[in-house]
Amino acid sequence: MHRWLGGCLVLIIVNLALAQTGPLIPQELLDQLEANEPQGLPRHMTPKEALLPLPTAERDGRTPPSGTVYCPPEYVRNEGIFMNWKQYTSLITQMIVPITTQDPEGIVHLVVDSPSAQSSAAATLAAAGADLSRVNFIVYQTNAVWIRDYGPRYILEDGAQTIIDHVYNRPRPLDDGFNDFLADYWDAPQYDIGLVHGGGNFHLFANGDAFMTTLVLSENPSLTAADVIQRYHDYQNLNLTLYQGFPYSFDGTAHIDMWMLPVDDWKVIIGQYQPSDGSPYSITEGAVADLTARGYTVYRTPGWSIGGTHYTYTNAVIFNDLVFMSRFNVPEDNVALAVFQEAFAGKTIYQLDSSSIIQAAGAMHCITMHMPAAAGLYIGLPAAAPEFVAPQTPTAITVRIENRGETYVPDSGLLYYRFDGGAWQTVSLTPLSDNLYEGLLPGADCGDTPEFYFSATGDKGTVVYLPSDAPAHVYTATVATVTTLLSDDFESDLSWTVDSAPGMTSGMWTRAVPVGGDYGPDADYDGSGMCYVTDNRRTYDVDGGPTHLTSPAFDMSAMHSPIVRFAEFLFCDDAEVYPVTQDFLDVYLSSDGGATWVLAGQYASHDNWVMHEIRVADFIPLTATVQVRFTANDTPNNSQTEAGIDAVWIYDLACDAPWKLGDVNCDQAVNVFDIDPFVLALTDQAEYVATYPDCNVMNADTNGDGSINVFDIDPFVNLLTGAQP
Repeated sequence: MHRWLGGCLVLIIVNLALAQTGPLIPQELLDQLEANEPQGLPRHMTPKEALLPLPTAERDGRTPPSGTVYCPPEYVRNEGIFMNWKQYTSLITQMIVPITTQDPEGIVHLVVDSPSAQSSAAATLAAAGADLSRVNFIVYQTNAVWIRDYGPRYILEDGAQTIIDHVYNRPRPLDDGFNDFLADYWDAPQYDIGLVHGGGNFHLFANGDAFMTTLVLSENPSLTAADVIQRYHDYQNLNLTLYQGFPYSFDGTAHIDMWMLPVDDWKVIIGQYQPSDGSPYSITEGAVADLTARGYTVYRTPGWSIGGTHYTYTNAVIFNDLVFMSRFNVPEDNVALAVFQEAFAGKTIYQLDSSSIIQAAGAMHCITMHMPAAAGLYIGLPAAAPEFVAPQTPTAITVRIENRGETYVPDSGLLYYRFDGGAWQTVSLTPLSDNLYEGLLPGADCGDTPEFYFSATGDKGTVVYLPSDAPAHVYTATVATVTTLLSDDFESDLSWTVDSAPGMTSGMWTRAVPVGGDYGPDADYDGSGMCYVTDNRRTYDVDGGPTHLTSPAFDMSAMHSPIVRFAEFLFCDDAEVYPVTQDFLDVYLSSDGGATWVLAGQYASHDNWVMHEIRVADFIPLTATVQVRFTANDTPNNSQTEAGIDAVWIYDLACDAPWKLGDVNCDQAVNVFDIDPFVLALTDQAEYVATYPDCNVMNADTNGDGSINVFDIDPFVNLLTGAQP
């Protein structure tokens, strides 16, 4: 699911988070802190630091963890959070006060340079209203305030808090030594992952998905992407994805926390940029498409760069039920706040002035580091929740439950479900093996909207939910029978054809394992190996054209709602000029065996794989000779253009309903007597339900998109007259 909230202000939001846009602290105290603010090192390297060699990662002989490893995301329960009283003390104070007075368990581990600095910080925090019994001072001299980038990354090994250390990617030796000091000071277990890295270039989810930018490859030139991915699997039990980083001209760090914020299981905020921003736009749009295809709900908040300063709202801090986000005193603040209120429903949001800190290439996330709670259970889905469920057929869903300091109470796992907003019902989870359990979602009827979530209980009384804020947010599915016409990973030749304009010498579609190392994709989309690319020789791109990749014909004459789903790749350096006017990847549909073609999709350069869906009936009649065509060209021949196609799935959604589509008065026929009920369902669904209590209002959803609106009128007329859609 993909929430497009970045482009408009949401006026009505159910179950809003509580927003606190002003401080709880006397303004005169904050003014005094800002007036006396010391100057410190920015998050990016200074010009003098840039002249120094980057630190290297020297392995100290430690081996990866041997126990059961779980790496908690920031949005789960945390028992503590690290901050450094070195700079931006007004902002830090505004976070410490609510954490120590409103969170029932949270501890702030506050790093100070000296005992005198501790005394000064304690006096300031006490005057601001902080609970000092919940502040743990750590005396250690550092170089800079950016503890996210050099502080301790925690895993839970067999339920115990364990530090994963890295080499800080700045020539700041005091900062780099902090984790070693802390491990000795607290007698805490620690592993060295052996990477040069900045901790802000890292985000993860409870399902094991983790994300960084390719900055980590330039910081570790002796390692390949596969090496880095394997390192995170070995040390943190994560499945790492690398996205391209923003250019330094736009963002001074190239860190992923400047445009991504995990919200909860399968929920994420991604910054939204303009096409004129260039690669930040293409990078984030590609990430959105990738995450949406994986099953994530994606929210969007504005992002922009002025004079080399990157303004972003994703560099935010989640601490249990408290959320701290930026305010820049611009109209976009309200847009971002509305998005956060929906995304973090039920949490208290503090919107704090970050106009100063953002000038140093960071915000609140950069000056904090989380310490997760050791106790509890983990509950998650090994795969994304089912997108479709067959009508009137139970659906088995696999859940993983693991001990995280507490032991799972046998038979306590539950699947909660309901259809169409009714009362929640429960089904017990059945144990399988290897911490896996199965919940059986009962069969639903056509027109139902199944909702479901899970829970499990530990032996110390902790109850965990999936999603973690259920039932405020739950999983949903579409009731439909899925009929696959084609599922093609291109490992075999399934009769696609290639034809190209006369005179083309390079760039024609070819089925191959991408060679990479050029403007084309470095690998296919789905990991099977092969895909279609435009030429597969380094330095050879599309010259002239067009070149067409055409599917075999499919009989869709009896289909209800056929969909074409596919992954596409397109690089074109014409895209650096906006608006883009040429060199698209075009998708065409034909209903007459290729005699005529209708443009159904057109995609500009984005330099990565992106998943799309096209509903066939929106463009052409459903006949027995439907074909799909992908077209690339470089006309005039003045640019580097490369394209790719992979993971094509053509499928139909239908439902053998106990009611007849278009039979809106439920007399078992579609005729003129359905016109008035259809208009009533279209204009006043509540009145329709009252007038026709034994009918399903979704009989009026004649285009099958899950909503009753003006797009159902033409399909209803077709059903009424017997005309072909």
